[in-house]
Amino acid sequence: MTQLVWFRNDLRVADNPALTAACESSEAARACFILTPDQWQEHDWSPARVPFVIAHANALAEELARLGIPLSFNYANRFDDSIDKAVKYRFDELGIAVRKYRDQTVAPVGEILTQQDEPYSVFTPFSRRWRSWIDETHPGLFPVPKARGNAVSPEQIDTIPDAFQDAPEPLVATGESAAHDRLERFLDERGGAYKEKRDFPAIDGTSLISPYLA
Repeated sequence: MTQLVWFRNDLRVADNPALTAACESSEAARACFILTPDQWQEHDWSPARVPFVIAHANALAEELARLGIPLSFNYANRFDDSIDKAVKYRFDELGIAVRKYRDQTVAPVGEILTQQDEPYSVFTPFSRRWRSWIDETHPGLFPVPKARGNAVSPEQIDTIPDAFQDAPEPLVATGESAAHDRLERFLDERGGAYKEKRDFPAIDGTSLISPYLA
């Protein structure tokens, strides 16, 4: 049975629990990514963000293609908060199992709480508890899955949605490997001075990986 992975915001092949699970449970896998330009407008996406996301989606398609996993692009213009329920309902009707995976937080939501079982309202004690949780649980990373077979030709998005035609080219390098490279360079060259330089905008003292995290 072919497994379908729906990529949302987490456009990466490494440490991706949904992709790992799909590849472990089946020899065949496919992926999809839905472009919602009207939704992007309603959420005030900046002109620079759209080509950045599209470039990342194209890079993801190339990475998956090398693993023998085709990524299909679909347009929905917009969707509301009920789309997940609608998809699950339809798949349930067809007898297709749907599984969700946590991929945007290191610790499960609600895991890091005060002694009163309340969410932290101050960052420093939260940070201390988060680091101790890491030491206690040693969460692992999911490796890049092994190839499903021969490489396939990647589908690519070759046009920018009409509402974002005047968007500039991405201001930073795109793709999963570019994000890793930028982080590694920061740690090697400036990471040791982060505490002293992070609060000075005129100094290149931060990692500059926030576009990739977003």
